[in-house]
Amino acid sequence: RDPHIVRTLEVFAKVGDFVSQVGWGQADVDRAIIALAKNTEPPMRPASVTDQVLTMDRCGITQEMREENYARMLRADPREVKRALEEHLLPALAEASICVVSSREKLEEANARLGAGPLAIENILKG
Repeated sequence: RDPHIVRTLEVFAKVGDFVSQVGWGQADVDRAIIALAKNTEPPMRPASVTDQVLTMDRCGITQEMREENYARMLRADPREVKRALEEHLLPALAEASICVVSSREKLEEANARLGAGPLAIENILKG
């Protein structure tokens, strides 16, 4: 549903430069920790706790693993975050694929603006 396919692709293409050039402070890392913790360590409500625990068990995620991951996250500092991104994210970006799901018209419009390196367009839905 992104109405700005080309602009979004340009943002993705600049992630590596951003990681290499940005200078994070501890406040930036702390905000990221809070945002990440909300997703990775949500409160376990009675209605969903069985599903959450079953999913963790089936994935082999123990309570000790969760606690260590949380502690590691809390210890993060700007230097370590940048090192991890440069070590893991940047090499992965070179191998990454991007999939854009949209109408054929929007994809063709994006291809007209992209010029070299257009998107390969395929139908994924029947009908």
